[in-house]
Amino acid sequence: MLPEENRSVILATTLQGHAVHFMPIYEPGVTDITITIAWPSDWAYEASLNPAVPYINAETLLSGGTEAISPKELNEFLSDRNSGGSLIPTADHIYGKINFPKEYREDVIKLAADALRRPQFDPRWVHGVKGIIRQHMRSGHLKTETKIWNLARKANWGDRPLYHFLTLPDLTVIDDVSVDMLRQWHEQTLRNQA
Repeated sequence: MLPEENRSVILATTLQGHAVHFMPIYEPGVTDITITIAWPSDWAYEASLNPAVPYINAETLLSGGTEAISPKELNEFLSDRNSGGSLIPTADHIYGKINFPKEYREDVIKLAADALRRPQFDPRWVHGVKGIIRQHMRSGHLKTETKIWNLARKANWGDRPLYHFLTLPDLTVIDDVSVDMLRQWHEQTLRNQA
């Protein structure tokens, strides 16, 4: 059992003036660092917005390169340092996580920050991500448990934007996503809040 002081939360402010909660956790023998963050987002509630955009951006941002390095270089950099990250879109937040051995802290944080602030949005990379998501959704829609969840969502929310965001019943919305839409989501969700 870890002492309670390992779980204390500190309220801090970023250089840009954003309030953040910081909870350092120290455990004996653990040398890896994990940073998690959540950005508020209301994209899922807007009927005029493509519901697939957050999912495609979640897969693109931490793997798709930056203005300075290619997707291949970014992924090799993280892999060579036993590091990685993910973004998970939900209806009202985007949750981000990055983990790395402490000896690579400076390099990995700098690169992850660059990937989140100045993503490359290479159309070829985005096209590949769209294909992976389309295939994942196609196979998911065939599973019984997914069909039941989708039916429950439809019964509760009807044909509202939240239903379309959580279910993606029409997979053509994936193909309709443009780089401009990805940039718009990035600007509204991450860039203005970083």
